[in-house]
Amino acid sequence: MRTFFSGHISIGQYPILTWGGEELKRRYLPAAARGEKLLAFGLTEPEAGSNPLEMQTTYERRGDHYVLNGVKYLISNGGIADAIVTFGYPKGGGRMSAFIVDTRGPGFASEDLTAKMACRRRTRRCLS
Repeated sequence: MRTFFSGHISIGQYPILTWGGEELKRRYLPAAARGEKLLAFGLTEPEAGSNPLEMQTTYERRGDHYVLNGVKYLISNGGIADAIVTFGYPKGGGRMSAFIVDTRGPGFASEDLTAKMACRRRTRRCLS
């Protein structure tokens, strides 16, 4: 239970509350507080672990939206989350940025894993 609530509140809602704009706060936080949207936090990658300096996920702007490309791994609540706070570097280099990815959106895929202990539903989340 602690892992679920930590993933949803501490590292799911808190970054949106602290650094998100007003539109993002309105879009995610009331529904998350009511339990209508479940949140997660995706930093860990298969080759980088939880070291953001080794992260390989990239993003690029296409028109009025961003496209992320990479693999996130061992995300608490990943198999049930409606949205994931995640990170990537701009394609070609630069500073890391944070994104909120709706898991029901196009190009999003997940895969069940058995590698994470203490969680009944183990999922690998992929962004492409």
